[in-house]
Amino acid sequence: MTEFLTVSRASRLVGVTRTTLQQKIQTGELETFDGKISVNQLLCLYPNACFERNSFMMERVERIKAEAIHVQHESFATATVETLTAQLEKRARELHTMQELIDCCQKFYQQVVQHVQGLDQLNEIQLRSKIKELQQWLTVQSPKSMNKPHSPNAVTKNN
Repeated sequence: MTEFLTVSRASRLVGVTRTTLQQKIQTGELETFDGKISVNQLLCLYPNACFERNSFMMERVERIKAEAIHVQHESFATATVETLTAQLEKRARELHTMQELIDCCQKFYQQVVQHVQGLDQLNEIQLRSKIKELQQWLTVQSPKSMNKPHSPNAVTKNN
């Protein structure tokens, strides 16, 4: 899907004035669609422009957030302090659970790294043996979160 930018946003991203882009539109060097410029055309015209797709994603996220805040503004205005407190506590618990999951996955990753270190220095027979050990270890030690997303701290014990 092609991304489109306003003339102002496009000018900031490529480092030229808005007037410069408008002149290119008037001369036909640059086309617009509903007053917006295609990112692909912009890149063709300014191949050395230094901007990433992530900036478009961040802009989209900001736009979605702004729309969500606008829509939810009325419901928050009538919400009670108790309701907001309950929602905040729920989000805090969710955040804590996600942090535990991240910690669990980081520990698991570190353990995997430790198990594979030095494998490149083994001969074929030793390597096959270590691979079998690693497969068994992974079966026993993989985080339950990989199988059951609601249990971030548990470890499966499959035999």
